[in-house]
Amino acid sequence: MIELHALVQQLLFAGHETTTNLLSNTCYALQRDPTQWHALHNDLSLSARVVEEGLRYDAPVQGMFRTTTAEVEMHGVTLPAGARVFVVFGAANRDERLFAHPDRFDLWRPNADQHLAFGHGIHHCLGAPFVRLEARIALEILVQRLPDVPLVPAQTLTYLPSLLNRALQHVQVRWGVSQ
Repeated sequence: MIELHALVQQLLFAGHETTTNLLSNTCYALQRDPTQWHALHNDLSLSARVVEEGLRYDAPVQGMFRTTTAEVEMHGVTLPAGARVFVVFGAANRDERLFAHPDRFDLWRPNADQHLAFGHGIHHCLGAPFVRLEARIALEILVQRLPDVPLVPAQTLTYLPSLLNRALQHVQVRWGVSQ
């Protein structure tokens, strides 16, 4: 019964909280450069690219704790077997060796899908296909129903104080005002 309770909690978190945060982070990034919001509005086939770039640029989960199973050396530092590490794949998703101009949201980025937002290997997120589909559909509906929702200028953004989650607490936009 304890395992079932833990599984239901995990599904609720992974299936709701992270997708909600992905959508808010991605919409905010799109709205910072309204030409990208309008590009998606005018061509919904870009939605899959937008989701991948959103996952790369500002993933809702920035890292995970892991335990090394064997001694490993990384950049001149030796970690013993059994060491607890915090793998920050949010930082890897901004690696300039892989992503040109990594601190810029670019829905036309050709390799955005090479992000690590869903982990890798045996730790790859089982729900990744569902999250991608859910986010794509939500973004398509949002840009169609809200073609012009400019950001309120000079607002102060706050994020949920969390080591693991990257979640905006609120974003202010202007409803029904052309840019």
